[in-house]
Amino acid sequence: MGTPYRRLVDELGGTFVIKPAAGAGALRTSVIHSAREYEDALALFPGASDVAIVAESFVDAPEVYIDGIWEGGELRWSSMSRYYEAPVDAARAGTLAAWVLDRRLHADLFRQAETIAHQVLGSLRAPDCVFHLEIFEEETALTFGECAVRIPGALSPRVNELTYGVDLFDAEISLALGESPSRTERDTTPERFHGYVLLRSPDSGHLTQADFERAFRFDEIHYDSSPDAPVGPYGRIGQAIVSDPDESKLEKTIHEIVRFNVTGGA
Repeated sequence: MGTPYRRLVDELGGTFVIKPAAGAGALRTSVIHSAREYEDALALFPGASDVAIVAESFVDAPEVYIDGIWEGGELRWSSMSRYYEAPVDAARAGTLAAWVLDRRLHADLFRQAETIAHQVLGSLRAPDCVFHLEIFEEETALTFGECAVRIPGALSPRVNELTYGVDLFDAEISLALGESPSRTERDTTPERFHGYVLLRSPDSGHLTQADFERAFRFDEIHYDSSPDAPVGPYGRIGQAIVSDPDESKLEKTIHEIVRFNVTGGA
C-alpha cells in the first residue's frame, strides 16, 4: 500500500496541504512538496493529540471568501471579500488582510460564488447557520476551497457589521434560538466598503500606533508596539479597519498599509 505520504501524493498530487481539522488562523498548516516536509509538518502535532489532521489539494490561486447566512435551505444573505494574500502564505511571515467586494463591479464573480455556496451547503444538508466559505479564483473558473459552518474568524464579522449593518454574531444567536435574523437585505448597496489588516512587527525599524495614524485614516486601529506585546496568529500584534466608498481605492489603501507595516514606514 505504500507510506501515508505516497498515498497522499497519489490522491492529491505532488503538492498538497496538511492542517488540523479544527484549525485556527492557519496555525500548523503546511504546504507539502516532499516526504521530508511531510514528516516535519507532522512533528508540529503533539503525539498524544486528539486533534484530527486533514490533507487537501493545494491550489496556487488568489482567494475570495463568502460570509453568509443560510436559512431554510436558501442563501438568506451574503457578502464577499478578497484576501490580500492567501492565509497559508500570510501564516508564513506574511500579512492577513481582506476587503469587501462591490457586487456591482463583480456581478459574475458573485453569481459563480453564490452558486458554489448553494451547492456546498445543500450537499452538506447544512442547518440554519452562519457560514464562512473560501473559494479560489483560477483563470477559467472558481474552485471550492473549504466551508466552515461557524462564525467567521479574523475581523470578518466586524467588517460586515460596518459595511452592511449585519451583525453575524447576533444572526448566529438568533438562528440557534430558532428565530429569523433581522436586517439581511441582500441587494443593499453600502455607502462605504470596509477592509481589515492584521498588523505585525515590521521587518525592520520600529512603528507605533501614532505612526500609522499620521500616515492613514482609520475607522478603527489598535497597535501594541511594546517589546512584550502578545503575538497572535499571523504574527498579529494589532489590527486596523479602513473604509472607502470606492472599492478600488480601498484595495489600494490596504496594499499601502501592508507595505508601510512590513517596511517599518520606509
